[in-house]
Amino acid sequence: FEELGADLPLPTRMMLFVARFFGDLWYVTAGGFVLFLAVVAFLTMTETGKAIFQRGILKVPVIGGIVEYAILERFCSVMQTMLASGVSVPEAMSTTTEAVSNIVFKEELEIARQQMLEGSGFCQPLIDTDLFPGAARQMFKVGEETGTLDEQLKVAAEYFNRELEFRIKTFTT
Repeated sequence: FEELGADLPLPTRMMLFVARFFGDLWYVTAGGFVLFLAVVAFLTMTETGKAIFQRGILKVPVIGGIVEYAILERFCSVMQTMLASGVSVPEAMSTTTEAVSNIVFKEELEIARQQMLEGSGFCQPLIDTDLFPGAARQMFKVGEETGTLDEQLKVAAEYFNRELEFRIKTFTT
């Protein structure tokens, strides 16, 4: 291209610029990455920072879905185990909410628990949170109506576990 006096195509020029930048100025990239990690570490030391970080991580493509399905699987597993052991729904919901590590889910599940205590049933407050996909909502509804909530939660946990494994496998490949 130089001998012909022609310009390289724009995508090629962009790729060469990025390659030169990372090759010649690697220390700027490394410093930026270390600074990013320091900011994230600092933010997650406060409750507000944790909330911002956890809300943000749920919005990251692919990773957010993995985190979401891991939380949903944990919720269903813990809730199912507690209900199968004879623990009351409000008490199981309280313990399960504490077992969830993400602040977004914790807040929404606490609101749902309060609605359950006010007599809204089990299913509707969880549907109102918009945390659960349609299939899980249906399972909760069927479980509540038929008295097989613990069995439906087990099925939902297995579903979320399979979906989580699939998403992790897809991400890693």
